[in-house]
Amino acid sequence: MTLCLFCFGCQTQPKEIVDEVPADINELHFMRQTHLALSPPVKKEIVKPWTAADEAKRKKEFEQKEAEDERAWKQQMLRLSKLRDSVSAKNIRLGMTVEQVRAKFEPPKDINRNVGPWGVHEQWVYQNDYYLYFENGILTSWQN
Repeated sequence: MTLCLFCFGCQTQPKEIVDEVPADINELHFMRQTHLALSPPVKKEIVKPWTAADEAKRKKEFEQKEAEDERAWKQQMLRLSKLRDSVSAKNIRLGMTVEQVRAKFEPPKDINRNVGPWGVHEQWVYQNDYYLYFENGILTSWQN
């Protein structure tokens, strides 16, 4: 699609308007004026005013989003309280294997792993800054 060389707004092919660009600026100006006079009018988009129905729809969408966020927050707090209860109820103990911890708790948000000649060190990161530390697959400490 090529834009018109006169108004840059219509989609008329330039070859349909002129075969060559005139050297005289007055002739070019006259051709442009003629083209604009013969071009179809540009349709303007009509913006309708904000209505009470629009406001009600926006408010309903906002309330639904807030309810979804509240449910997600409550689920996260429930998971955190389960983890906290398990730790405080001594359901977790030093010396547990990775498999035993996986069986008792949900998957961590992130696992940071260091590997070196000393072995494998893992830090499991849970929501709200709970950390479990493993050395070679054995739980060695935790932090909250």
